Amino acid sequence: MLDEAQVKVGALTEVLGGSCVVANLCPAKFACIGCAGNAPDPNKRYQVETKRKWAQEHAVWATTEGLRAEERQLMMLVQDCDLMLEEMSLIEEAKRNADQSIVIRDERPPHEQRLPKTSSASLAIGALGAQEKRNR
Repeated sequence: MLDEAQVKVGALTEVLGGSCVVANLCPAKFACIGCAGNAPDPNKRYQVETKRKWAQEHAVWATTEGLRAEERQLMMLVQDCDLMLEEMSLIEEAKRNADQSIVIRDERPPHEQRLPKTSSASLAIGALGAQEKRNR
């Protein structure tokens, strides 16, 4: 079923820079960069960089041709590419950070250290366990 879904248009389809997560008709009319339904994949960074370079080059051409609306649209695409590249960088950073171990040391003198807080739910569960032992 997953293999079948991946070859169709819509959810789980491989698109420029990531994977489509939209299950219905395409709301962006296949303008995948800039679409909220495009889940970025850092392994596809080169695709977004290529699209960004293309958009920049064509924006310069649109400027020389006096096509202001086209230029504005291409510059928006460049901004969308920049945002997607930033999201990819954050994903990569999160993956690197996930592999780190965390050690928390309380370096305050013992008299300044606080005991860990216990939730009221765990206190109630502990009380119930003690009561069950007494009832046996």
